[in-house]
Amino acid sequence: MIQKKLTPLFLSIAIILVFLFSLGTETTPLFGQSCVEDYRSCDKNNPCCNFPEFTCQDGYCKPRRAYCGELNSPCCDSPNPPCVEGYICQGGYCQRPTTPTPTPSCGQFNQPCCEDPFSGYYCLSDELECLMGTCMPEAQERRHPNTTPTPTPVSSNTEPDTICKSGKGVQTALGCIPTDPLELVKWAFPFLLGLGGISAFGLIIFSGIRILTSAGNPETIQGAKETITSAVTGLLFIILSLFLLRLIGIEILGLPGLN
Repeated sequence: MIQKKLTPLFLSIAIILVFLFSLGTETTPLFGQSCVEDYRSCDKNNPCCNFPEFTCQDGYCKPRRAYCGELNSPCCDSPNPPCVEGYICQGGYCQRPTTPTPTPSCGQFNQPCCEDPFSGYYCLSDELECLMGTCMPEAQERRHPNTTPTPTPVSSNTEPDTICKSGKGVQTALGCIPTDPLELVKWAFPFLLGLGGISAFGLIIFSGIRILTSAGNPETIQGAKETITSAVTGLLFIILSLFLLRLIGIEILGLPGLN
């Protein structure tokens, strides 16, 4: 009889507790804190359960006004958490936490060489080589072989070459002047003939000008005639000497070197 009276009482208490629990503000923990449902009061210690779709705005959980809190999006403003669980705020954006790269225990400078069961010992850098079990800098000659060609030695003699190619004269601005007397005569003879002919021709021209400008002066005219006569005589003498040299020296006596 007593048990039948207590059963409805327990049922009523259970219903009241369930109703009160549904009205409560604290629900599933978020980030190790209690969280509140949508459109309820919130603060830094009681964030919104549906974050980041709902954010704490003016003390209540409301739909977010700006996209934030997720990967590669801006961090949310306080009192909201900056990012959803699993991400951290870096530089104003939600990023994955970076795991520091572990420092290798082999293959670096002054570290033991790494071992491969197939290729043997090796180093992690191309500029290092395994020497007696330790990674040390590679020898300079093997890393950068000397490919520069050997320069051709230059003669220290900088004096100009004054000897003719034939070896029988001296090189000058007029050409190779022979040092042998016979060769010197052969070299100078054409120049002397040309100089004599030019001189005779110049005297003839000069005397003609004196006659034209003498204005009938007998002494000037006589001097010019004598100059012309001397120039023509000298020119004939040069031509005759060349003819006699060829006739006597080459044709009759056959002197060597006059050809």
